[in-house]
Amino acid sequence: MIPLTDGSEFRLNWLRRVVEIGVLISLLVYVIGGAVSLNLASTIALRLLMMDRTRAMESWRPFVEGALDYADQAGRQQARVAVVRSWLARLDSSQHDQIEHLRRAVELNPLDVVSSFWLGLRLLDEGKRPQAVASLTKAPQSEVVFIRKGHQIRETRGWQEAIDHFRLAAEIRPHSASAQEAWGQAQVFGMNDLAGGIAAFRRAVELDKGNFYLSVELAQALQMSGRDDEALRTLARLAGADQNIALALAIRGNSFQKRGMTNEAVEMHSRAVRLSPRDPWFLLSYGEALLRIGRAAEARSAWRSALEIDPDFRPAAEALRRTAEEERTSWPKRT
Repeated sequence: MIPLTDGSEFRLNWLRRVVEIGVLISLLVYVIGGAVSLNLASTIALRLLMMDRTRAMESWRPFVEGALDYADQAGRQQARVAVVRSWLARLDSSQHDQIEHLRRAVELNPLDVVSSFWLGLRLLDEGKRPQAVASLTKAPQSEVVFIRKGHQIRETRGWQEAIDHFRLAAEIRPHSASAQEAWGQAQVFGMNDLAGGIAAFRRAVELDKGNFYLSVELAQALQMSGRDDEALRTLARLAGADQNIALALAIRGNSFQKRGMTNEAVEMHSRAVRLSPRDPWFLLSYGEALLRIGRAAEARSAWRSALEIDPDFRPAAEALRRTAEEERTSWPKRT
């Protein structure tokens, strides 16, 4: 019976059996080219590295290096050889050798985007940013990796540690709307650089003119910087589904609110709620606008409706608590 108490050890034993069979097969085909032995060597190296089996890798290293030496002597699959040698260098924690092997792999096969990507990462580790960006540019979608990683870091550790990931994404792919959007968000919310964020959002809008949400982000940044008229002009050009139009109306309502145009603000938020009555955020903003013109009962009704839609919607619960407290403290005391 196969012991199942240690699944990882069982997988490693199984892998050893496969390798032993592979060695015998590779010896049989050695005289007719060595391609099979090289393929098997690279498969073993990658598999063991993925399993983080350093000791196991060392056990099979002579076979792997023998296959690589044979391929070198035969002058075959040199790009593949360079890639596998970079894996061995990684095993040895030799950053310099890993970079050199990856460079050679990319020189021999410029279409190897995976090696270009890993070369870029290693160059970043070495502080060679211009070279890293040049290498990462050759790897399609590499900016997406940094955007996603940036958002993961932002969610767990805050903006400050994530900013450079978004900056790097914009450097790698300056003509990517998503990269410019992420960089704009980093500047506005992480660096408090509204001018830089607005510039990035403008580039994103130019790159993807049909994207409604990019225009909304631009309008929000303009509004935050006090450029309400420009924000309104940006929103006036938008059109789309009811939810999109409702968002534009709500942002316009916030702009009117800031300018003291309270009745106009209520109208904008009311229209947003009519278009999207199940969105608690629109109901929250509508209630705030109503409260500003003294219609407290209607404001509370809007917030209660938001809580009926989402009982965990804390901003509405806080608004109700705040207004109740204000009414209690302002009520004339008996003498």
